[in-house]
Amino acid sequence: MPDTKSDDAGVWLARIFLSPLYFTTEILIRKPAAALMNVFDTCDCTTRVASVFAWPHYKLGFLPVGYVDVGLYPGLGVYAFWNDALVARNDIRLHYETWPTEWFGGTITDRFRFDRDHAMQLRVSAMRRPDQVFYGLGPSSLQ
Repeated sequence: MPDTKSDDAGVWLARIFLSPLYFTTEILIRKPAAALMNVFDTCDCTTRVASVFAWPHYKLGFLPVGYVDVGLYPGLGVYAFWNDALVARNDIRLHYETWPTEWFGGTITDRFRFDRDHAMQLRVSAMRRPDQVFYGLGPSSLQ
């Protein structure tokens, strides 16, 4: 028969040692995030924010974008879209990011939808990024 007292002691030791981490994440992260989501749900904020960035029936709009990555330069930019651009079922997308003097990258996509399941797309992208990491080719890339 297994020793249940030592198993219970191990569980309680883990609970005691991990309780500061639990209380920190519970009180400082989860509860405020849940309260913020409740506010967003009750005030219809997502529709209000969307109406700032997207216009007539969400056919044209833009969104500011950005990211921070450890060891790489951060980026700020814009993502823009235009549904039914110039003709029906033609969608244009633009994604451009930069960090002022260090790097830039952009993509333009023009997509024509024939029907719900079929489309033809032309995509052009360019990037100049001196901090991009290159690990090698093939099996030697692990060394």
